[in-house]
Amino acid sequence: MEDGELSGSGRRLALDPRFLPQLSGDARTALAEVVERRSHSAGAVLQSEGVAADRLFFVLEGQAKMCRMTPSGRNLIVSLLGPGDLFGVAAAIGGKLSTVSVVAVSDLAVMTLERDAIFELLSRQPELVPQLLPALTGHVMECGHCLIESSCSKVEVRFAQLFSDLAARHGIRRQGDVFVPVSLSRQELADMAGTTIETAIRIMSRWGRDGLVTTGKDGFAIPDLEVLQDMLMG
Repeated sequence: MEDGELSGSGRRLALDPRFLPQLSGDARTALAEVVERRSHSAGAVLQSEGVAADRLFFVLEGQAKMCRMTPSGRNLIVSLLGPGDLFGVAAAIGGKLSTVSVVAVSDLAVMTLERDAIFELLSRQPELVPQLLPALTGHVMECGHCLIESSCSKVEVRFAQLFSDLAARHGIRRQGDVFVPVSLSRQELADMAGTTIETAIRIMSRWGRDGLVTTGKDGFAIPDLEVLQDMLMG
C-alpha cells in the first residue's frame, strides 16, 4: 500500500474501540460514516509544525514521533505516539497552525477525521455536540504524553523515567525482558532526557555493560524493568 493511501474505501469503517470510548453507540455509528483509515510508510510526515491542520489522527498500528524545532534549529522529540494515541485535535478543531510536527517512525496505520467532516456532522446531528466536542477537547494537550518531566534533577533518574515510560507505552513483554520496538539515536535520547549527547553515550554504555538497557537494531531491551523503576523511588 502506498504512503497515505486510503483503506476500507467504499465501505463503512468500524471505529476502533479505543477511539473516544466514552461516546454512545449512536455517536460512534455516526462517526464511522466520516472517518478514514490511512497507511503511511516510515518517515512520512503526517503533520508539520507551522502549517494549518485540517484533520486529527488516531494511531491504530505503529509508532510516530512528535517533534518541535528549538530556537537553535534542533528538531527535538517531545513525545512518542503509539496505538491508541489521538493527536492533532487542537489544531484541527481550532483551525490553527500546528505547534508540532509528527513523523512516522515505523509503518503506520491511522484513522483520520477531517475538520470539515466533524462540523458537517454536527450541523446535521446537533444532538451529538454535547458528546463529541467535550470528548475531543479533552485531548487538546499536544504534549499530554511527553516522555519525561524536566523537574527530575539527576540525569540517571531522567533516563530511568524515559525508559520506564517507553516500556509502559510501547513495550512488548517477552520471556526475560521488555522490548521497546523504537530505534532512537543517542542524540534523540539526550534530547528527550534533557542532557548532552556525551552524557547519553556514557550512561547508555554503562547501562549496556551492567545489563540495565541493551540496544539492538530495532529498539531497546530492558531485562529487569523493576531495577529502573526502583531508581525513580530514590
